[in-house]
Amino acid sequence: MERTLLLVPSGSFYYFNSMKLPNVVVFPVFREVHGASEMVWKAMRKLRLAASSLFYTDWYKDLQSFSKIIVFDFTVWLDPALLRNINRHKNPDAKCYLYSWNIVRDKQVVLGHLTACRKYGFSYYSYDENDCKQYGFRFNTIMYDENLRLPERALTSDILFLGFLKDRKAKMLALHQIISDAGMKPEFVIVENGNQHEDLPFTIRHSYVNYADYLDMVSQSKAILDITQQGQNGFSMRVMESIFLNKKLVSTNMALLSANFYDPNNILVIDLQNPDEEELTVFLRSEFHPYSQETRHYYSVGSWINRFQQ
Repeated sequence: MERTLLLVPSGSFYYFNSMKLPNVVVFPVFREVHGASEMVWKAMRKLRLAASSLFYTDWYKDLQSFSKIIVFDFTVWLDPALLRNINRHKNPDAKCYLYSWNIVRDKQVVLGHLTACRKYGFSYYSYDENDCKQYGFRFNTIMYDENLRLPERALTSDILFLGFLKDRKAKMLALHQIISDAGMKPEFVIVENGNQHEDLPFTIRHSYVNYADYLDMVSQSKAILDITQQGQNGFSMRVMESIFLNKKLVSTNMALLSANFYDPNNILVIDLQNPDEEELTVFLRSEFHPYSQETRHYYSVGSWINRFQQ
């Protein structure tokens, strides 16, 4: 019986800790450590020592039992020795994959990961087709748990944004004002560490918002706001949430216009620098059209796993 191992950076990584799929096992790479043990753990990671495996969770003891191993790139940032350690102890017939859920920002780091993949028998996949073309990665979409359901909540906002403000303060304020002036309610939740934004009409969080809390926010909103990074054409988790959780999507990702699931009733692509007030208002007031089961199945975690081929 074939078994698949998914290695994620932490036990709170999106929905993965609660996901149930036949013959698929999800583990965070490291167990939690504190005090002196944490200092040793950090030193081993920094020195790229194979002994970082002393802090792995139980997946490492059971590594021989897996025929497919999928590693998220976040985990390699945590442990540069991870691919080497897997290669030394895995089943010789196991197929191994590194999956990048980020666009390339530090070219040298990513090229180092690509070199490690070639050395230790991993195929490098990315969710961003532009990066695949530029660096020779293989492409696989982003994915979602098709069994996940939102808690039942009354709607309290028309559109939700959760993220970092960065250098977008003026643009976000303008968008918030447009939505408010149209008689609708935006809920912008900004995650900031130490910065003072008491003068803004946003909800400020000074620490990480776990995914369960975020989903509770989503359940109370009609639409989700997706602001992509410059140069990104891969679809974010916000896109998957809109498909699987039946929410409208307002996004800055132009690639959505050519997506096979694009529906103007459900997706509005905007220019954050110059949003069309009337277009945005009409869109948010219109009804959502549920996506087909075919679309949902294609972007499910199970189908995503099957698309990894050596």
